Amino acid sequence: MPIKDVETEIFTFMNHVAQAYSRRDADAVLALAAPDIIGFGSGPDEKVVGAALMRKSLDRDFSQCDGLSMKFPWMAVRSEGNVAWVAADCTIAATIKNETHTYPGRATAVAKKTDDQWKLVLLHISLPAADQAAGQSYPGVGEKTT
Repeated sequence: MPIKDVETEIFTFMNHVAQAYSRRDADAVLALAAPDIIGFGSGPDEKVVGAALMRKSLDRDFSQCDGLSMKFPWMAVRSEGNVAWVAADCTIAATIKNETHTYPGRATAVAKKTDDQWKLVLLHISLPAADQAAGQSYPGVGEKTT
């Protein structure tokens, strides 16, 4: 398959992931994931190994908000054969107690195509270090510019 076709498929696939997450639909997110998915969330305790832990993580996310929106405003995709990897900017807006909080994040993902369907095998969503200044390699060093 030509690279541009894979890129288009993955852009669409990742947007399906974002839409399912935005609907707070754990079943739909898990339908897009391999049973042996691995990954990280932004919290220090958010480690996923397998679909059961992914469901637990999703249920936790969804139970702690009243509304949710996930978008990927920028995405880069590369692929080889039936595997594609993604680096993306990620914006998550969560409504908690009638107040919407917007979190600019990052996402990396690996998807594998089996039986003509892409499935997430790795997903990592994180928030950039808030106290890391532009041009600095380590948080808490140098002046932060906003």
